Amino acid sequence: MYKRIRTQLTVLLMLSMSSLLSAKDVMSPDPTAVLKIQTPEWVKNIDLSPIVKNPPRAQRGTSYLLSDSQVRVIDGTKQNYRRYASLLTDSQSLTDNSQLQFSFDPSYQTLNIHQINIIRNGKTLDKLSNAAIKFIQKEEELDSLIYSGVVTALVVLDDVRVGDIIDYSYSAEGINPVYGGKYFGGFPLEWHPSVGLVNIRIIMPKGRPLQYAAYKSDIQPRIIHSGSETEYAWQISNTASIKDDKEYPTWHTAYAWLQVTEYEKWQEVVNWALNLYGNPENKQGSQEISNFLDLHKNKAANKKELIANVIDYVQDDIRYFGVEFGGNSHKPGKPTEVFNNRYGDCKDKSLLLHYLLSELNIKSSPVLVSNYNRRAIKNWLPSPGVFDHVILTFNYQGKDYWVDPTKNMQEGSIENLYISPFTYGLAINKHSSRLIDIPRNEIPNQIDVKETYSFSNYKSPVDLDIKTKYSGALSEYKRINFTSVESETIAKEFLTYYKSLYDAVSPKKDIQYLLDETGSSFSIFEEYSANGVWKKNDGYFSFEAYADTIKTYTTLPETTQRTTPIGIAYPMTINFVNEIIFPVEEKLDLEGANYAIEDDYIKFSRTVNKQGKKLFVKFNYTAKRDFVPLSSVEEHISVLKKINNELNYHIFIDDLTPVPTKSRLDRLRKLAN
Repeated sequence: MYKRIRTQLTVLLMLSMSSLLSAKDVMSPDPTAVLKIQTPEWVKNIDLSPIVKNPPRAQRGTSYLLSDSQVRVIDGTKQNYRRYASLLTDSQSLTDNSQLQFSFDPSYQTLNIHQINIIRNGKTLDKLSNAAIKFIQKEEELDSLIYSGVVTALVVLDDVRVGDIIDYSYSAEGINPVYGGKYFGGFPLEWHPSVGLVNIRIIMPKGRPLQYAAYKSDIQPRIIHSGSETEYAWQISNTASIKDDKEYPTWHTAYAWLQVTEYEKWQEVVNWALNLYGNPENKQGSQEISNFLDLHKNKAANKKELIANVIDYVQDDIRYFGVEFGGNSHKPGKPTEVFNNRYGDCKDKSLLLHYLLSELNIKSSPVLVSNYNRRAIKNWLPSPGVFDHVILTFNYQGKDYWVDPTKNMQEGSIENLYISPFTYGLAINKHSSRLIDIPRNEIPNQIDVKETYSFSNYKSPVDLDIKTKYSGALSEYKRINFTSVESETIAKEFLTYYKSLYDAVSPKKDIQYLLDETGSSFSIFEEYSANGVWKKNDGYFSFEAYADTIKTYTTLPETTQRTTPIGIAYPMTINFVNEIIFPVEEKLDLEGANYAIEDDYIKFSRTVNKQGKKLFVKFNYTAKRDFVPLSSVEEHISVLKKINNELNYHIFIDDLTPVPTKSRLDRLRKLAN
């Protein structure tokens, strides 16, 4: 639901942004950017016939015969050739394979389609000559407020039949000018389905050596020096079919892949980035920025508060939006322009904050990080392609701080700033020459839930009060969720959930929200009236205390027979309390109510205690590490199963009269046994 609403907001933002984009920024699909030409002479042809005689096992009706990637780097440009061939083994594969898509960036690339053939009963049918090419701009990152300008050429094949082989090839020519002519890239070596032949061939100019590394594979290249060029080639036949376990840490390499790069040292990547980010201290500012800083200097009680206010402004008032055509994919906008436009992506906002802090005589550096691969980059070769995000580090009174300018609603002290656990990054300054350690944020993620059930008697509706407090990074996420969606929508969703548990539920008050003064926690308050809390059984009534919030973090992974580690949300602590206030003091048998279990990765406990008319059922969950290694997965899954069996606690009463008796207690003990 939230994603749908976010998409609607994105569309509205795009409409408002259209007036801010210049004509040169907006790339329209141009038919002249696509050519139907023969395969270039430098490409080495792969003979399909040996693969067809012994095709790999089909997945979803498709046998994947060939994945052919060939690249030729020449001064000033790059030719990227791709060829794919698949055998269609049943009717399901017809829909999956009859639409061919070719993506390219028209701001610096031309697309050349070389062949689209259907091989049927040994005969080759040319489908390219009369193919109608249509253009679409899918903007797959639009939900993330990134507008890339990438165009997709679409060809819909006619008369496709079971038993056909679809064999097509194309190339994109051009190199993003932001990279300064240096080449780097990555190639998958295996997928979920098996592939008959994977061919990778890269031709480099003589004197421009290529660094390479294969991950989860020991494959080595065949290197041929010929005249003014050097060829690197890798081939794998009948790749393994990889089962995707899912739910592994983002930094885990699940599939084998090949990395190539011209960069030999991280210092070279720093030099590349310095050319883009420059030295903002030497850039001419604007009167608007001077006025902005003067205003905040006068309002702040001290410099620490001034820094926090400037960070808040960049995070919350400079809205996140990226226009990433061509060189804009990595080159940040000028701080004055970003400030005046009031929008930018991670690199724009980081450079703006870098500039503003420099105006306050605070030393800072943008830092390149990987939001997806995180700690895995420690073992990778140097390359700009390693990174997909930019944050900032600054020093104040001898202490280093880390801030992600794309985060929202991190109001409060600079001590409460939160960043994701990137682990490693590359600082952009003249002293940087290697990856640096990024400390894990010390602010713990914590959820505190208290559900209070107040019974005036056993026949009237119960008063149900829920207080939920989110601390740490969760505070930011929840604030964004709850402030970006209409309160009526959230209230309806919450009410629907409780109606699924009880017979009749109605809200007593509107949902309330509270952000604490430091900005480190966000609280939600709900009040309901509910019937049917006590469930009638054969001769007795029962009430269930259930820690549903903890269940979110203890659900078994989709795949339990694994070949990969399990990721864990960390750091995380959940305290879930059910407070039941009886109309009279009940005599309850609490024997065996407490429970505790833990391993090296998580800890869980349940404690039950009675204080007069009140009964407290307290659940606690704590994550101790951020992943479970493969060697401990089986034991950990056993622990999860045991925890899930103890996430509820039942209270039994043999009737709903308000006066307890000795006979009732005796019968309850019999039920418990």
